[in-house]
Amino acid sequence: MSIVALVTDLMFSSRIMAEARAVGAKVKIVRSLQSVYEQLTTGQFTTLIIDLNTDGIDVIEAIRATRNAASQTRIVCFVSHVQADLIQAAREAGAHEVMARSAFVTKLTALLADSVEQSR
Repeated sequence: MSIVALVTDLMFSSRIMAEARAVGAKVKIVRSLQSVYEQLTTGQFTTLIIDLNTDGIDVIEAIRATRNAASQTRIVCFVSHVQADLIQAAREAGAHEVMARSAFVTKLTALLADSVEQSR
């Protein structure tokens, strides 16, 4: 497994999976903080993608837990660009990249392709 994505929005989940298939990336979509913890203990992944606008999940805790358990894991987050406090909190928790949703969509193919290259 090279990428885990904490995303509950079906549109973004579908888009991520479609792009992953197109570039040959292995992505596991998870929909809970518990699933992130499980992946940290049982899975091997190099990148964690987090939708910071995920309702009902402490996304900042997901960033911290990943940073503490797997410090080499790249953490990429996307969020509505108007949520400056959430963007700052994600950066302070250890996210490598925090970008607007539109930028994430633009960079998704390259992000997934990069993950494929790293896993070779």
